[in-house]
Amino acid sequence: MLNKELSSRQTLFIEIAIVLLFSSLPLLTELPFRVNIFLTWEGAYRMYLGQFPFKDFGMPLGYGFWIIPFLSFKIFGPYLYSLVIAQAFINLVSLLSFRSILKMFGLTPIQTLLSISLLCLSFVMINFWPWYNHTVFVFQLIGLYFLVHHLLKSKSIVFLGLSAFFTALCFFTKQDAGGLAFMLAMALLIANGLLDKQFKSILLFVGFYILSIGLFILPLLRYDFSYWFNHGQPPHFSRINLFDFLSSFFEESLFIKFYIGGIIIVAMVRFKTWQSIVEDKVFLLFTLLTLGIMVQAMIIQVTSFSPPTVNYYFHSFAIAYFLYVLKDQIRFEKIWIALLLLTFIFIWRSENTWKYSNRIFSKVIPGLFAPPDKTEI
Repeated sequence: MLNKELSSRQTLFIEIAIVLLFSSLPLLTELPFRVNIFLTWEGAYRMYLGQFPFKDFGMPLGYGFWIIPFLSFKIFGPYLYSLVIAQAFINLVSLLSFRSILKMFGLTPIQTLLSISLLCLSFVMINFWPWYNHTVFVFQLIGLYFLVHHLLKSKSIVFLGLSAFFTALCFFTKQDAGGLAFMLAMALLIANGLLDKQFKSILLFVGFYILSIGLFILPLLRYDFSYWFNHGQPPHFSRINLFDFLSSFFEESLFIKFYIGGIIIVAMVRFKTWQSIVEDKVFLLFTLLTLGIMVQAMIIQVTSFSPPTVNYYFHSFAIAYFLYVLKDQIRFEKIWIALLLLTFIFIWRSENTWKYSNRIFSKVIPGLFAPPDKTEI
């Protein structure tokens, strides 16, 4: 039985169950309090009252961060639990966007399932409350979905425009991540343009991006919002520091460096001639996307260092890439292989599962799961 293969329908059923479970997790469990959660609540509440950002109240962040919490307040009322509902929605959108991107690059259903499971355990599970460092990445995922769809599927100008809009929304949520989202999108567009020998998509994307930026800025020109562009003016300091980036790279970033090395080795083996690059455009774009995510994660851990798990999405992209590389060598659909890899992923990223499930087990079986008495010597 274990040597049989999971069908696409069975895999989809498991995938839906995992996506719904981890997306709705904030609704199902007692939540740990988040420091500075008042930022999320107050910005959304002021907009709920009809106040306009930068006109009626100052904002330390781009107002893209408050859009979803504000809409949740409008639908469910201005309560803290409405923020939890907003986060469940954000989680669902992030998982569906990530899944759609992997499907367009040709990952099999079981490879997609494994990658989504890792994203749930290492990144989605720890985001209980709406927070700007997480929301900006979700907007980027949506923008990447529309961009990849344009490059590999429909070539529709509508998808290109939507990609540019959400990439601009990234910038008006968090400047550093938004800027990196734009650079990653441009890298993919330029690579695609060089391969196809046409640059119309690049010009259109830039045009749509400028138009989207204008839509966000024009309503604010009557008000003073320039203070939001913090370049390190007192009493703040600039986080763009070469020493910090180099220190973070050499002292930390162990997994990122490992993944980057592995991706480079795979690319060197796969692409031996220019013709092989041209003929394998999908694989090249997936390689560039994954490398871009690694570089972004390396920079984000310096410029957006709170919480320290802010960039843990890079694990899922890297593992998805390596699974994709091995799809012709390993039959991931075999039940025993799928179970083995799922078990490995759950044990590898077990820190959050253990932390939250232990609260339940310590009450049910206190003899086994209760921590030792700290007063004992």
